[in-house]
Amino acid sequence: MRGQSLYILPVALLLSPAAFAGDTRLPEAASRADQAAVRALLAQKVDVNTPLADGTTALHWAAENDDEEMLVGSSKPAPMPGPAIITASPRSITLA
Repeated sequence: MRGQSLYILPVALLLSPAAFAGDTRLPEAASRADQAAVRALLAQKVDVNTPLADGTTALHWAAENDDEEMLVGSSKPAPMPGPAIITASPRSITLA
């Protein structure tokens, strides 16, 4: 029986959520409210959905810290498209 428990422990450690955590630099920087580090990590295209061991993500920490810049980003939103412009003349449109 003792020999079996030696195999169970390593398997349990491999299946723990911490083993799948990945790169946690972004949520760690967000938890410290380090905007410069968050911007640098986002520029490196790190995964924004990677959680810490407790399940919190960078978005959780931005909301917790009331950090609007981190929540919406520092870039301006894209302009809304204008109305469509029809360039075809009535004579070029034929009915089938």
